[in-house]
Amino acid sequence: MRLVGLALQSIRHYWRLTLCLAAGVFLASTVFTGSLVVGDSVKETLRRAGELRTGKLEYALLGGERFFTTALVDAVRADAGGATVAPVLLAEGTVSNTKGEERANAVQILGIDAHFFTLAPGGAAATLPDEGFVAVSEALARQLKVTLGDTVLARMERPGALSKDAPLSGSTDETVTLRKKITHILGDAEFGRFSLKAEQDAAMNLFLPLADLQEKLETPGRANLLLAGGGTNEAKLGAAVQAHWDFADLAFRTREVPVDGWEVFSDRIFISAG
Repeated sequence: MRLVGLALQSIRHYWRLTLCLAAGVFLASTVFTGSLVVGDSVKETLRRAGELRTGKLEYALLGGERFFTTALVDAVRADAGGATVAPVLLAEGTVSNTKGEERANAVQILGIDAHFFTLAPGGAAATLPDEGFVAVSEALARQLKVTLGDTVLARMERPGALSKDAPLSGSTDETVTLRKKITHILGDAEFGRFSLKAEQDAAMNLFLPLADLQEKLETPGRANLLLAGGGTNEAKLGAAVQAHWDFADLAFRTREVPVDGWEVFSDRIFISAG
């Protein structure tokens, strides 16, 4: 009791100092607790944003300006142990409404098939038909101020034989124009926000049937992006690619020459080492 009494007397005597100390402890605890809550909230927001961009995707093989055959994707899928493997033809261009009043630059224009939407975070977009659809993301629809049934104009550059990274490559001056009527608007859970870019803004995407975009870009039977979901691993996926790739997947062709030999050639101007 003596210690308790001394403590009470000390508090009464130094009540101003004790009050300031208690207020400081309370304020510090509040700030610390708030920072933990905000930190958890930001972490969850970033995790959710990443999930909406990549869905159930675990591995991606990006060819960029180099195109491999969809036959390679089919062969990898057969060896992937039941994992979802989807071919994508990825291009970038500008999209505008028919009045030209609203325009979106750096739009991802994706040629996809039914396998793509099995990787969606919600899976709801798997209801799209196999052909004849034209889907835009909600972000692109907002930017262009369009809705179902409206027509959009998409412009992109046709792939050339010379890499854009090559000196003096310039532009191919071969612009492809698409005029399409919107049949679907895809929300975030429907993979409308798909993107491999590390960005916080919702991606602006235009989705077309793979065969349609292949025809427009004059790349029949080709894709430049392979997506793989769960059910496989990096070693198994890499082994499947190594086992099934062909010269055609490297944009090489061969032909027999008269003097007991074969000629290897490419449609591209430069052949990369390795």
